[in-house]
Amino acid sequence: MAMTPKTKDRLSRFTLIAKAIIYDSNRMQQFLQMMSTKDGAITAVKSVMGAIDSKKPIPADVAPLLGVNVYMLLVDVAQDVTGRKPNPEIIRDVIWKIMNLVKPAEQEQPQPAAQPGGLMQQPMGV
Repeated sequence: MAMTPKTKDRLSRFTLIAKAIIYDSNRMQQFLQMMSTKDGAITAVKSVMGAIDSKKPIPADVAPLLGVNVYMLLVDVAQDVTGRKPNPEIIRDVIWKIMNLVKPAEQEQPQPAAQPGGLMQQPMGV
């Protein structure tokens, strides 16, 4: 995925917003608890991104990379707090899941067209 200067700039700005959310002392403990499992880590990433998106929509070309940045920020915080090194295999698995969950719009699979003859296509009251 090649990044344009505009995408890099937007990613940097959204990453700074994510840092502010993650490093908030009221939220940090919740995020640390979530980081104990892969699913929890993904939930933490979704929570941060949801908070950002509710204030300022995240552009589709930035979303997957922001998801990875958010996760890596969370991993760094967890490592600083616990003193334990993260497992590279777990990091790789979670990043893979994030990249597949948060895809840019142009990479999404097109939705199949509705088939005629459904409930709404039938004559009413006959």
